[in-house]
Formats: sequence, C-alpha cells, structure tokens
Amino acid sequence: AEVHQLRLVFEKITGKDLNWFFNQWYYNSGHPEIEVSYDYNTIQKTVTVNLLQLNNNEFKFPIAIDIFENGKKYRHKIFVNGKDASFKFSYTKQPTLIQVNADGVLLCKIIENKVLSDYIFQLKNAENFAHRREALLEVAKKQEEKIAFNAIANAMSDDSYRIRILALENIDLINKFSKKAAIQKIMKIANNDPKTLVQAVAIETLGKLTDPELKGIFEKALESKSYAVLGKALVAMYYIDKQTAVVKSKTLPDEVRKILATPLTRIFIEENDEKELPFIAKSVLSGMYLNADKKTKAMYNKAFTQISESNNTEAIQNLVDDMVVKGNQFKQYNFDKVVINLMRRMVQDQKTKNTPNRVKNTAIIKEAMAKLL
Repeated sequence: AEVHQLRLVFEKITGKDLNWFFNQWYYNSGHPEIEVSYDYNTIQKTVTVNLLQLNNNEFKFPIAIDIFENGKKYRHKIFVNGKDASFKFSYTKQPTLIQVNADGVLLCKIIENKVLSDYIFQLKNAENFAHRREALLEVAKKQEEKIAFNAIANAMSDDSYRIRILALENIDLINKFSKKAAIQKIMKIANNDPKTLVQAVAIETLGKLTDPELKGIFEKALESKSYAVLGKALVAMYYIDKQTAVVKSKTLPDEVRKILATPLTRIFIEENDEKELPFIAKSVLSGMYLNADKKTKAMYNKAFTQISESNNTEAIQNLVDDMVVKGNQFKQYNFDKVVINLMRRMVQDQKTKNTPNRVKNTAIIKEAMAKLL
C-alpha cells in the first residue's frame, strides 16, 4: 500500500479531508514551534491564550490546554488553524497554572515565560511526565531559594518512581536549607523504597557526601539482591572504606562481576589495580562508545589508556579480541576503522612506554588489526 491509499481509507472512514495532515506530518519536515502568552481580563474573568507559530511553514493541529483553578483542573481541547491563534476561556478564580499541550500528544516546542512558582505548581500537579520532568529540572536550578529546595525534597516522595529518581539526582545537599532533614529522608529511601532503582540512586546521592556515619546503610546495600543497588553501594563504600569495597569487589561471582563492570571498573581504576586489567578490558570498548553518560565514557577512556600503556598481555589480548568482534559487528557504521585507529595508538603506546612485553604485545595487536584490514 502507498501512503495516499492509507489516507483515502482514513478519509472514507472519517468523512474528512486529511490532505493537510499527511502534507504536514508525512511529506513535509519539522514541527510546530509555539510561543505562548496569556492575556487576563480580571473584570470579565477571562483569560486569552495566544499561540504564535514561529515556523516559516504553518501547521494545523489539535492541542489540549489544562487550566488549573482553585485546586481543580479543567481541560480544553482546541484546534489551531492559523499561524497566530487566540482562544478565550472563562474562569471563576484566577488560574494557578495554564498548561499547553497538556496531554503531551503534539510533537512541538513550546516557548513560554514561567516563574518559579509556576514550575513548582507544575511539578506537583501536571499530568504529563515530560511536563513534570521539565518543571523539576527548572526548579532544581534555583535551589538557593528555600521554596525550590523544599519542592525538590518533596519530589523525592512522589508517586512516580521516575520523578523520585530525578529529584534524588538533582537535589543540592550543599544547600543550607533543611539539609539534615533531607539527608534523613534519603537514608529512608535508600533502605525502604519499593523500587530498587530508586534505592540505588539514593545510595549514589548519599555516597557523594563521603560521610563515614553512612557506612551502615552502604553495608546493608552490599547484601542487596539488586545489582543496581549493589553497584552503587560498592562505589559509595569505596570512598569511606576502601578495603571493604575492594574485598567485596574481588569476591563477587564472575557472572555478577560482569553485570557490575562499570562500578567495578571505577574502583579498580582508582586503585590502579594491574591484576584487574584483564577484567576491565572486556568492557572498555562498550564503555567508551556505547554509553551515553559522559563521566562513564571518560572513565573508560582512562581505562583504555592504562591498558594500552600496560605490560599486561592478557588485558591487551582481551581488549583487541573485543575490538575485532565489535569492529566486524558494526562495520556498516565504519566502526572497524575506529578500532583500527585505536589499535595503532596501542602499538605506539607500547613503543613509547617500552614495556618488557612490548614485542609480544605489539604482535597481538597487529594480528588483531590484520583481521579487520
């Protein structure tokens, strides 16, 4: 079937002309960029919502607008049929918040001027997760204000576990406001939250404090059946009790160590543990190129350099074996050329460092390179 046949079927069923829809969303590119403004008439008790499209091309679209008034939400579904459109709504009490694209259905960019109180209300009351996430990140920027800090602290108890995670990741514990109460709350989350992913982030947040008094929480987490919790607990423990963390890391079963490669790599790289380089080598390439987190990428780049300059033949063998596998696996994206360049760097590093096993290591690297050339 061709697209126009699909359109004809839709039109037959709905009795509507849908050329405009397919022209906008299938044949053309882009999406609406909408500047939102509000005009209140306090005498008539009306608010006019103005939607100005900033695109060169004009879009038509349905959109939902939520108006929060006196603790209640009123949803209005409208259809925008012009580049500069305005819609008037009546109210009984001055609206607390007006949320455009309230259901999050429309693919668009909304540009509007909101103040801190708007975002705090939006964080607590918006229906769509994207709007609540947006609000939390905006509120988090202003935690020097007590009301903002408290809003983030309150969000750590949100019904949505994803919001709880975001709040834990963004709370500023250097802040002077209610720091002790916030830490106590995070400790309870680390121990009792029904979602282990939330527990893990709580432990990571506490770990940044490097406070020996938190050792009991990390010790308990080290016995968790959740790998997410265990991984964060190992790193947190490392910065207050290195010996306990290192011993635990080395005594984990191999299948668990493989799953926890990233937190274990962080510990072993910090320890400059030559014996663990063969283990680290198996995850280096994935960490450098298949991970979105910048700090994790930087850590694995550091690990690559340590292995590349090392005398550890087993680690070099493990690393280049993985390079050959992934170079072939992602050859259509020219990844083979990327790893070949890495191998050339390894050869140069072995020469520069003049390691005792330089000849043997270089031969291993060149043999792997030949498999990709």
